[in-house]
Amino acid sequence: MGFGYFVAVTALDRDLPSLGAAWAGFWIATVGTVTAVVPILLGKASVLYTFYPPLTGSVFYYLGVLLVVIGSWIWVALMGAAMVGWKREHPGRPVPLAMFATVANAILCLWTTAGADVELLFQVIPAAMGWKETVDVGL
Repeated sequence: MGFGYFVAVTALDRDLPSLGAAWAGFWIATVGTVTAVVPILLGKASVLYTFYPPLTGSVFYYLGVLLVVIGSWIWVALMGAAMVGWKREHPGRPVPLAMFATVANAILCLWTTAGADVELLFQVIPAAMGWKETVDVGL
């Protein structure tokens, strides 16, 4: 995320669309990292990043991972907004290659984390909290 912000500022030669949102994303991801690491260190999240139902770890591990992903989505939105803003100011000019690659990476990040978050929200976290007794492993 930090490298993406650096690329956006230097390649586009303009400020980020929202420095406050960038810091919010950073802090959300940081809180998520700490929330996820504590159960790992305590041995209560041996499932790691597989999210392999029906195995379940601590609900705090899953909530932490969810926060990390939400923090990264703020970065995705800011990268897209930075590129759109630059294109509006420079119609007809090609986007600098470094920024194009960063936005492509951000879109891939969004695409790949969307499925993981849906699984976390609707299957894994409810099972880890005891709200569901079974997990649809086929889904």
